[in-house]
Amino acid sequence: MLSAYGSPGIVNHLRANGVAAVFDKADTQAFIAWLDKYSKEWNERQQAGGAS
Repeated sequence: MLSAYGSPGIVNHLRANGVAAVFDKADTQAFIAWLDKYSKEWNERQQAGGAS
């Protein structure tokens, strides 16, 4: 979730509902780093024949 409304209550609600990660719009570097890591892990699972 990329949002400008990342209060602790909202973050807890999002995580309880299955959101993988929450990022503040002002912290795009953290979002890009997470996206890069997620992409690499997803590619490795695909190459190994694993589920998404």
